[in-house]
Amino acid sequence: MTDLTKEFERLIIEHSHAGACWWLGCTTCGQMVTRGLFRRLDKLPDDLSDLDPRKVPFKLHEAPDEAFVEAASHCDMKRLFDEAVYPDWIGLLGVILTENINSESHALLTKRWGETFSQMNAPSFTTRWKENGYTLNWRDLELLEKDFIHPRRPRNPRDKERF
Repeated sequence: MTDLTKEFERLIIEHSHAGACWWLGCTTCGQMVTRGLFRRLDKLPDDLSDLDPRKVPFKLHEAPDEAFVEAASHCDMKRLFDEAVYPDWIGLLGVILTENINSESHALLTKRWGETFSQMNAPSFTTRWKENGYTLNWRDLELLEKDFIHPRRPRNPRDKERF
């Protein structure tokens, strides 16, 4: 059986390295590859670097299955922080937060993510998250970029040797 949480983490990490679009204001592709693969965590291809939206079936108004949302809610944010390209992984999480997720699942997802981010020393984010009643939306993730940024932190984890 496929571990959907591990596959979600792999999707975010590999898409951050492949340069997947996460600009939420853009309507060119609508992040169809990320959204489409998110709905199919149980059938992800071995190679996630092909970002051609014509190769990933996607229905615009199709809501993600509850199992996929549950898998995303349990992802290891510290692993994403360590292995994914900064800040792209945060943007890709924002794509997931714009999905048509039912209110109960959204509340659980954002509660779990918020708790993890709060433990990762993200004071601006944590303040906003608490003020919002322990829920968040994609706009709140911008605070993570500010909280996590460090003048000597390389954009790509592979570039650590340069510093």
